[in-house]
Amino acid sequence: MTIDSDGMIWWLTGWLASHPLESTHHRLLKTIRVPAAHVTACAFGGPKLDLLYITTPPGLDPQALTQQPHAVLYLPDPPRGLPA
Repeated sequence: MTIDSDGMIWWLTGWLASHPLESTHHRLLKTIRVPAAHVTACAFGGPKLDLLYITTPPGLDPQALTQQPHAVLYLPDPPRGLPA
């Protein structure tokens, strides 16, 4: 997961889809689907920290990589990340 400049948590559920995302203190604001069966991590990057990088697991065979490549997600009106 990562946090944007508004303090919002960006949470990936590639292998944890059954994990509850909402609780009495938190609520799910939006779901964005990506073309990957499994995702492992996300982070904001780029010069303006407005690109969301999403990684997939290492060791995928070449056929799997053509179907679900490592992803850089471009969002309309993107949030900004925080510097490290």
